[in-house]
Amino acid sequence: MQFPDRKTGENSKNSLSSWVFAVLIITVVLFLYREFQNAGWLDKFNFRGSNLTLGISFLVGLVASVFSCLAVVEGVVIVFSEKYRSGEKDFFSRTVKPNFLFHIGRLITFFLLGGLLGVIGGTINISGNFVSVYTIVVAAIMG
Repeated sequence: MQFPDRKTGENSKNSLSSWVFAVLIITVVLFLYREFQNAGWLDKFNFRGSNLTLGISFLVGLVASVFSCLAVVEGVVIVFSEKYRSGEKDFFSRTVKPNFLFHIGRLITFFLLGGLLGVIGGTINISGNFVSVYTIVVAAIMG
């Protein structure tokens, strides 16, 4: 894999030490997971049960939204932070404030659009036959 160097812009190959470090991190995470599982600490979380609480639902939604959003919006955030970096001298005004305003605007937009789609979806009544035919058509197209 090659990544552009930040200062020179030239592509540089990942060194062997970078790969060893990545494998080491994965090994440590897997080891800790197995140790927590063997110690019984993960048994307190009933992930396989049918009784989902609002707290667990909130945490799953929060984790899923953060990671999927990070994958989608990461490039936009990087470009945004570089383009709108102000000439201020203090750290907050220069870097934190533009990113904070970007994320607040993004969250408000998602909130409003989600509410609008919820209202629209609540008024539409789709029959079971339509859903069946739609599912078959989509499955046939996706092959």
